[in-house]
Amino acid sequence: MESEMKQLLLQEDFSSGVLSEGWSTGEEKSPPILKEYIKLPGKYCLYVPGGYCDSPLLPVKPFSYYRVDYFLKCTGSSYAAGIFYDDTGTELPSDHYTGADFSPDWTEQSFCFLGKASARHVRIRFRPIKEEMFVGSIQVSSITPSGALSWVESIYQRIPPL
Repeated sequence: MESEMKQLLLQEDFSSGVLSEGWSTGEEKSPPILKEYIKLPGKYCLYVPGGYCDSPLLPVKPFSYYRVDYFLKCTGSSYAAGIFYDDTGTELPSDHYTGADFSPDWTEQSFCFLGKASARHVRIRFRPIKEEMFVGSIQVSSITPSGALSWVESIYQRIPPL
């Protein structure tokens, strides 16, 4: 179904300086933190000094494709992940990760994932490995299989030949 419409699941540019409902951290008493950054379209960004920060719970369909686009600045290695949940809210044991290296300037990042067979929801997780990270302007959308293929091909084009 190539003509299937792209569905926006999350768009957060942090422009108001207030996070939408559902953002959480791995530490019970530590709410997600926004920091002001003048060089960003939204002016604010999500600051993750350690641990991790999760997006709100987003609906997904099994075997459907999704794309996550965001801006990243990190002082060390970090990753973003899709953490899946079934219809009872139980976290599923497998997820999708994408790593990012040290990036002193804002870079556009993206990753795609396929909804797991029993997944009904996903949270997008941002986690610095040792240092802090900053995330700006995140968007999560459903995409077509050919959209996922185009994303993979764009990565392949950047790999130097052996």
